[in-house]
Amino acid sequence: MAARADVAISNESEAADIARILGLPQEPQAYAAALAATGRIAVVTLGSKGVLAHDGTSLFTLAPPKVDVVDTTGAGDAFCGAFAAALDRGGDLVQALTEGVAAGSLACTVTGAQSSAPAASDIARLAATLSVDRS
Repeated sequence: MAARADVAISNESEAADIARILGLPQEPQAYAAALAATGRIAVVTLGSKGVLAHDGTSLFTLAPPKVDVVDTTGAGDAFCGAFAAALDRGGDLVQALTEGVAAGSLACTVTGAQSSAPAASDIARLAATLSVDRS
């Protein structure tokens, strides 16, 4: 599926599995660059280390904000949902990454998956404080 998707989002272990299957490098940054070189956006979530993405031209990295972590259940789902919603609204990759990281981070501040889904206003407020490094 990753080889056919316009945007491929995976966590570190999923990225390593996909890399093995596709014969790509398994290190997250090299994997993202190699997958993006085929014409797609590759995103690798790194848990407490944030996220990295590659669009075929540039590497994007974003560290997560400091939050009081209660439960990480649902953080990846919150990231993916906010990321996709930002793109659907016409946002660019930077906006999608900041909103995704904001949502994933906020999801970690409460217990459970469904109960951890943050409000759009809270996502926007936290996303506005984040910055993405591009190289």
